[in-house]
Amino acid sequence: MKIVVICHYFYPEIGAPSARLFEMAKRWVAQGNEVSVVTCFPNHPTGVIPPKYKGKMFMLEMVEGIQIYRNFVYATPNEGFFKKTIGHLSFMMSSIFQSMFRIAKPDIIIVSSPTLFSVISGYIFSIFKRTPFIFEVRDLWPDAIVKLGLLKNQWVIRMLEGLEMYLYRKSKKVVVVTEAFRKQIAARGISETKIDVVTNGVDTEVFNKKTLHNNNELRKEFGWEDKRILLYVGAHGISQGLSTLVYVAKN
Repeated sequence: MKIVVICHYFYPEIGAPSARLFEMAKRWVAQGNEVSVVTCFPNHPTGVIPPKYKGKMFMLEMVEGIQIYRNFVYATPNEGFFKKTIGHLSFMMSSIFQSMFRIAKPDIIIVSSPTLFSVISGYIFSIFKRTPFIFEVRDLWPDAIVKLGLLKNQWVIRMLEGLEMYLYRKSKKVVVVTEAFRKQIAARGISETKIDVVTNGVDTEVFNKKTLHNNNELRKEFGWEDKRILLYVGAHGISQGLSTLVYVAKN
């Protein structure tokens, strides 16, 4: 099967979206599929493009059997709503004009959100390639940025919500990461039969308690031999509420 993945964030960027899609793409390749990823030049979260890619407008590279189409992006740090929006819009446009006509007709197109701008790109790809697209939802957008108080203009909110529903309806399938997301989207009028839940997972070969059981060097170094260690390994951002973890740890 020929799979095209369209995503703003991808390897070697750090963060959940890039890591998750990179691991999934590697496994699709291992299963015998031909995988092409349409993305931008890495710059998240610093806004700095690494020297390997700096000054380029377009680049095609092969990483672990994955064809990666890197397109121009307005690189900006992970801060400031306006500049981030410009960055997302720049990738939406460059992905269409720089990569779409370079890629042969795929069997399926997978688009990961956030943001909706990448999904617009995937929808346009699907029209020109006459190929169905799957809308993968990792965060409900624009709902997330509205609840965080980053977007308050009611006209813009209604416009984005209308676009969101339109893209749900045009997709072949909607894939969400939680049951709560499935219920919320279904309550807005999308058929439950169209929505699949694929939760986050872990490679048990890497995080294996039996394999790591005898590795106590770090515990000895910090004097943690007999202590129970609780570790937060998620993102550090405005939507995580990490102050709550600090409060709980202190109390």
